[in-house]
Amino acid sequence: MTKPKRRFLIALALVLIFGPLIYVGIGYGLSRALETKGLRRLLSGKTAKVLDCNAGYLPLTSHGRSVRSAGFLAQASPPRALTEMRAAGLAARCNLNEIWHAKWKIDNLSVAHLQAAYGENAARNLDRHEFRTPEIFPPLLKESPMELDLRKIDIARTDLFWGTTPEAGGEFRGVHTEFFPRDKNLIIQASGGTFHQAKWPAAQVEQVKLFYAKPNLRVDQASLTLGGDSAINVLGTFAFEEQQSLDLQLTLSRCPIAPFLNDDQKSKFDGQFDGNVHLQKDASQTQSARAIGTIAFSKALLKNIAALKRVADFTGRQEFAHMEINQLKGDFDWNFPVVTAKNVALESKGLISLKGQFTMKQQNVEGEFELGAAPDLVEKFPGAREEVFTREEGGYLWTKLKLSGPLDHLRDDLKPRLVTAVRNHFAKGLLAPILKPGKNIIQAIEEL
Repeated sequence: MTKPKRRFLIALALVLIFGPLIYVGIGYGLSRALETKGLRRLLSGKTAKVLDCNAGYLPLTSHGRSVRSAGFLAQASPPRALTEMRAAGLAARCNLNEIWHAKWKIDNLSVAHLQAAYGENAARNLDRHEFRTPEIFPPLLKESPMELDLRKIDIARTDLFWGTTPEAGGEFRGVHTEFFPRDKNLIIQASGGTFHQAKWPAAQVEQVKLFYAKPNLRVDQASLTLGGDSAINVLGTFAFEEQQSLDLQLTLSRCPIAPFLNDDQKSKFDGQFDGNVHLQKDASQTQSARAIGTIAFSKALLKNIAALKRVADFTGRQEFAHMEINQLKGDFDWNFPVVTAKNVALESKGLISLKGQFTMKQQNVEGEFELGAAPDLVEKFPGAREEVFTREEGGYLWTKLKLSGPLDHLRDDLKPRLVTAVRNHFAKGLLAPILKPGKNIIQAIEEL
């Protein structure tokens, strides 16, 4: 055997014998280093500098190349938008080879649970009992010789809260998120959990793709659902700094109306709708986000409404008691607490058609409409065709209609005009002064 070959074999033997010992020694040295407060202070300071706040980790431990911490805390004060962030169950697998180049490379940091709040009011939603509180440190003032190279953060459960008041707050809750740091920005993917903005029903999160470039969070894709085959697609932006805002465009398909109604309303109205909604909120809006858009029902149902049941009994058209709506659409502007609806169109074919607009503030309605009714319905009201429903178009007889008052006790100007028409009709009869005809009909109209 030549001398070079012998040297190579000796070197190979030394590597095979001492390599594992060296590797174990590095792991042991890393473990001892992680136990020191100095390294934890360094890591906390670097994280605090990235987040622009104070931050700290619970003690670090290692098992081979795996580094763990039971928890993390970040706290900030205005004008920073982030108020508080807490995490539990942190674990990272490190590439020890990079340590020799003053780089701590972490291919994947897994977190069991993270909660973050933007705003003092939002911070009230944090469950601090679940998270232990570590010692926190200020951001590093000088650059550290150790570079942290973090490629991916995988969070099993993420709760994110925002809003300056309860009426304007929102949240993502129980969402599985993956963060991919890119320079000073973040690419975010999420699935599962729920999304809820104040005054709106909670929606289940299916798939979300976001891009965060401080201070804005851009929604590149978001698919949500209200259950069943409903779908809500979202595009837009959030801003989380001092002037918090959101600007979202929502496209809704086959969405049930029930989640938007209270229990009493659910018992009276049912259906699915499509729509487009522009959702906006800035710092001046302390109550809720403003929503502007269109909504259209291809099919809906009105039921368990006493007034419609009385109309069914009076006219003999029992379809009123369980009235199918073939068309219901309109344009709306919901600037809490006022809802303005225009281009409203409602039709139950063969029965009635309604067109117009209304405003509602704190359950009080003011509306102006045109009401069309089937000719056989109008004939049930003596004199109505001559004095009230005077225009004919599209198979209906039409009249003006005004509505006002509380939503559950609406007043209209139609009944007084129908009563007058009935009185005028029977007053022309020769026996009117003696028999007082139409009394029963008038009483029935007033009870509608």
